Amino acid sequence: AIVQTPLGQRWRYDKIELSELDVRHFTPGRDTPTYDAGDAPLGIQMCRELLFPLAWQALAGNGARLIVHVNNAIKPIDAVWAHVIIARAVENGVFVCSVNNASAPQALASYVVSPAGDVLLKTDTQVEQVVSCEIDLAATRPAY
Repeated sequence: AIVQTPLGQRWRYDKIELSELDVRHFTPGRDTPTYDAGDAPLGIQMCRELLFPLAWQALAGNGARLIVHVNNAIKPIDAVWAHVIIARAVENGVFVCSVNNASAPQALASYVVSPAGDVLLKTDTQVEQVVSCEIDLAATRPAY
């Protein structure tokens, strides 16, 4: 994943928890870095890394206040991940911005979730959208 900020900063994150398909094309990353985006220190997770809580804990422990989760969950069964996205926000005291592929048969929307577990933004499924919401980083809590 490549992140580019409005100030032109660029960071690359290499997914660590690779699927069987990923392994055929990629080498796993080794680190879960936190990136300094000014007032919003952030971490990145990709797709099925949602299922591995220790990396999320490490990001929060290293000061991430926002974790961007880039996703490609388009199977209808993937809709259950919505609960996991909320759990990761609450258990780590961070905002989670989970951005998902909008292609059919996608059943998992994109979300912004607060550290309290409130869904601040949810997209429609199977519709490409440009959406935004404001977050208050003061609502984040130190990692447990």
